[in-house]
Amino acid sequence: MIKPVTMYSVICDRCGKTFIDEFNGIVAWLDEGTAKEQAMESAIYSNDELKILKNLLEKVLCEVNEYIHL
Repeated sequence: MIKPVTMYSVICDRCGKTFIDEFNGIVAWLDEGTAKEQAMESAIYSNDELKILKNLLEKVLCEVNEYIHL
């Protein structure tokens, strides 16, 4: 018997491309948690996470600039 199942894939918020696990050739997972885990391990982040990373980067760059100018 063939039965449809729900699968979860990771889509880039920026370009719309589907993430492919190059090592295993996997494009979808059975649960949302595993899909998120794969995305995080592969440096694919949501827009909110990118904002956090951008703010952190700006803070670090400011600190580096202050240190260099001393």
